[in-house]
Amino acid sequence: MKRKKPDFDSLWENAINEFPPDPSGAVGQLINEWANLLGSEVVRYGKEENTAVFLIDLSQLMLRGLDTNILMVVHPTDDPIKEKRIYELLEYSAEKAAAAHCLCFVLFLQQKKSISRKLHPELIDIVVMDRESIRKQFLSGITDTILFNIITKQVRISRLCPFDTTCPARGEMFVGRREELRSLVQNLDTNYLVTGSRRVGKSSLLFKASDILKRRKELRDRVHMFYCETWGGFKSGARHIANYIDPREEERIDKAPFNLVKLFRVNSNYGTKPLILFFDEFDRVADNEAKGDWTLSRCLLNAVEKKYIRVTIAGYRSVLKLEETVDSPFYHKLITQRLSPLDETDAFSLFIIPFHRLGIKVVHPDILSKKILNLSGGYPFVIQFYGERLFQKIIQKDSKELTVDDIQVFEDSFEFDEYIIGHFLENTEKFERLLAIYYALTDDNEPWSEDDFRKKLCNKEKLNLTIEDIHKAARNLVLANIFKFQNGSYSFIFPAFRKQLKRHWKDLDIRQVFTMGAL
Repeated sequence: MKRKKPDFDSLWENAINEFPPDPSGAVGQLINEWANLLGSEVVRYGKEENTAVFLIDLSQLMLRGLDTNILMVVHPTDDPIKEKRIYELLEYSAEKAAAAHCLCFVLFLQQKKSISRKLHPELIDIVVMDRESIRKQFLSGITDTILFNIITKQVRISRLCPFDTTCPARGEMFVGRREELRSLVQNLDTNYLVTGSRRVGKSSLLFKASDILKRRKELRDRVHMFYCETWGGFKSGARHIANYIDPREEERIDKAPFNLVKLFRVNSNYGTKPLILFFDEFDRVADNEAKGDWTLSRCLLNAVEKKYIRVTIAGYRSVLKLEETVDSPFYHKLITQRLSPLDETDAFSLFIIPFHRLGIKVVHPDILSKKILNLSGGYPFVIQFYGERLFQKIIQKDSKELTVDDIQVFEDSFEFDEYIIGHFLENTEKFERLLAIYYALTDDNEPWSEDDFRKKLCNKEKLNLTIEDIHKAARNLVLANIFKFQNGSYSFIFPAFRKQLKRHWKDLDIRQVFTMGAL
């Protein structure tokens, strides 16, 4: 049944006659209807003195930081003391929004369009709305487009860069991974292991799945996301879990491992409402578990088998021990999702469309998108890195357009070299670096088999490597998405790796590196 279009005039009339603005009353109804038109939702709401405050997800607008935004709804006043207090609250909210890399909106409840930003010109990067601006959104049928235009007219474009290499992709900047995402949010009886090289999008996938599930009313309080990079052994991990789910139980965890299972049992209502748990960056935990007796893993599996929890565990390499080590409690009990780079369609969505949304002209977008895909190998973080740096370059130019020449200049920069080399070192170990750098330094652009590596490194360079060493290193380079494997041979997944490795280590003595462990 088609949803009835809201009557803006009635909603507005009820809201402006409500003193003070009530987030659960007429004002709340107005804002919730507005959020529905945007295809968004009110995440949280509350009161601050005579102001209604809402947290709203606007991530569908494809601008950085719009996944959680502050909206204040206030009545204008002629009382200078009250007006001063309103603007103090507004400034405070704007500072909090800026610190969280989101935006602050303010809706003034008044009959006529008369908001005087000129009174407070220092309030930059605050989006001011009144009756006329929100009325257009209600009546237009293109609510998100009109809001987007309102934002871009009031906020510095430098604040609106949609690309971000420091945080997981959120909202519409999350592209691809359709099948993996569908599995995580639909198959709630299945436990998953998500793996792939660093920065390929594991955290983004987990955050996206978690966000989707939290929007289901029946799951909102049962979905928990854990970032495990700093966890140690069982006690450390169990305390973090308890502190997040039920802090009252944290002290009991130390007394007996079974108390963790008991915590899951109680908070899942004895398995009738299972908890949905996401564990990101689990490699260090997996290493510690493998060195010990798998205490945390045994507790998690116990709770899984009793239907108290569903787990999704993500990591790079060591996390594979959970699934592949014979004495691991999770041995062959997790469904593995190995993330690959993005394809051409998803690369276009991630790189080209955000520029279009900001009104930046992209000259020959198909050609440019293919070039970006070739240069990045489909790595989301490299595509975002290109996007972020090119965005910064464009806003400094008089002409707001992006061309292939802009990319060429950036490709040869020191900054790009350092970024690629940093990723290479972060994802590899000694023998893997040896193989990759040696392959990059040769003039042979043809793919190599493991036997080719053996002949070059062992026979020609006289290095003491076994075929098992070579196989393991080459396999790990594939897992790191630095090499690709096709028809029994290996090659770089995208040209930038060969070019940057060759430039960075052009004078390298391979034998010295091998004997001295300099890499």
